[in-house]
Amino acid sequence: MDRLRDAREDFIARNLSAVSRLIFQVIPAPPEGKAFLVGGVVRDIVCLGYGPPDLRDIDLCLEGDVSGWSGLIRARCHVDPVFETRFKTARFWMKSGDRPVHWDIAMARSEFYQHPGSLPIVAPASCLKDLGRRDFSINAMAWPLDGAGCLHGSLIDPFGGRFDISSGLLRVLHARSFQDDPTRIFRGIRLLSRLSFAWETKTQALLDEAVSEKNILFLSGARIRKEFLRGFLEKDPVDVLRRIYLSGLMDSLLPGSVWSESLEASLCETVSVVRAFSDGEPFAPVASSWNFVREWCPGEIFFYLVMLQKLRSEEIDRAMNILGLVGKFGSVIREIILNPIEDSPGWGNPKNLLRHLYRYLLDAGSRHDLVDSPGRIDDRMNFLSSLSLFSGKEAVTPFLRGADLIQLGIPPGRRVGEILRSLGEKAREGRITSRKEAIDWVRTEILRMPAPTTKHESPS
Repeated sequence: MDRLRDAREDFIARNLSAVSRLIFQVIPAPPEGKAFLVGGVVRDIVCLGYGPPDLRDIDLCLEGDVSGWSGLIRARCHVDPVFETRFKTARFWMKSGDRPVHWDIAMARSEFYQHPGSLPIVAPASCLKDLGRRDFSINAMAWPLDGAGCLHGSLIDPFGGRFDISSGLLRVLHARSFQDDPTRIFRGIRLLSRLSFAWETKTQALLDEAVSEKNILFLSGARIRKEFLRGFLEKDPVDVLRRIYLSGLMDSLLPGSVWSESLEASLCETVSVVRAFSDGEPFAPVASSWNFVREWCPGEIFFYLVMLQKLRSEEIDRAMNILGLVGKFGSVIREIILNPIEDSPGWGNPKNLLRHLYRYLLDAGSRHDLVDSPGRIDDRMNFLSSLSLFSGKEAVTPFLRGADLIQLGIPPGRRVGEILRSLGEKAREGRITSRKEAIDWVRTEILRMPAPTTKHESPS
């Protein structure tokens, strides 16, 4: 057992060292001060234990001058870090291969909150002090770096993050954590869903207390909307929303909000429709890749239409304000909810959502100067054209899922999506009418297997 534990320790240390060396191959080392790898990358390496995480978000902490480091990065890497004077942080995006990586460099600091939900007042501090201001023990670990990004000590874990990871628990660092920053409730729920963890007993009690006191209402609508969007972009957004509702958080925001089987079914179907519309890609690109979508109709609109569809007219304005659904984006959502088309079975049916939404976007969008406004016109027309084509099709199931195709022998990748689209077309045309026929078609036409002579079972 000791040898297994030692091997795991060594493996984690080697992965952290490898990631650290990679960091300073991409950006220059700080001209002064000590740097530390912190946050999600450290947590994920310790959680996984079997390989490096998906390095799309790098968090660094510096005991020193962040503005000087960001200036050096600007000169050497030809990027333009956004330096936040108030918090002494620098953020920038940089391409790694064919995908962008988000970098966040923060001054090691202490924080003081004047009242619940307020932005903190910060002061320079040590890395150890900085870890103490963080949300959960599993996010309060650091790996020290030297100028070459090599090992410069050992994992810093002052609050027992590794123990909580091994126990599958999420634990706050101090009793006022949720009062000081209610967004930590959303963040914790996302982590519970992503890691399949549970609240530590005292943390659960502190959460229940914060929810009952409705501290979440101290947050601005813009901050609340940002937290929901982050939940929508999780691998399982429906599970995140389920946890938000069942925690009582949604009822604090919109009294009377309850989780139900029908709501869950509608949201699950919403996810499948949005992913189908984005050619089988994960939901995230819908909100982050298309300029037009990001500007006024991100994929989040589909979630809000389902979540808010039953609001009465006198409730809609308050809901829009609390959730930060303001401006042109909020105006379109408000108009769609308050003016449902007569022959629609309701916005709870996402299969009909896109077909009806196309008409609303053209109509409501033009009234709010969205469709015809100058700039990004190509993005608008490409989006509307794609939506028109997609919304004109009947939403007929292809009878198989991607996992079914992989079990049948199709390698994971783009080919899976292409086959599913072909199956969908054949189902709409009536040439495939059952799951058995879909399996037979894949085996004979794609895998070139002999036509079955006996009845077979579904793939196991």
